[in-house]
This record gives sequence, C-alpha cells and structure tokens, in this order.
Amino acid sequence: MSLGAELRAVYDAFAEKAPADRREVMARGGRELAASEPAERALGVGDKAPA
Repeated sequence: MSLGAELRAVYDAFAEKAPADRREVMARGGRELAASEPAERALGVGDKAPA
C-alpha cells in the first residue's frame, strides 16, 4: 500500500467515527495546509539547507 493510500485510509476511518465539528477542524486544517503551498517552499535536489 502506498503512503498516499495509507493516509487516505486513516483519514476515511477518522471521518467515519469523528463528530461533525472534529471533521470540520480536520478539513479546515487540510485546506489551510494546501493553501500555504508547502511544496513551493521545499528544498530541491542540490539545494543547501539553512544553517
């Protein structure tokens, strides 16, 4: 199972059992993370890490 599939399974299991207010907090966190575009700030191959 790929990491993406495993994470999706964990999320789906959470969503089935969690109350609606908790699901909304989780969804909002996901939207905020996606909006912050972490991949745009990630170091690439050969980049120097900050000291």
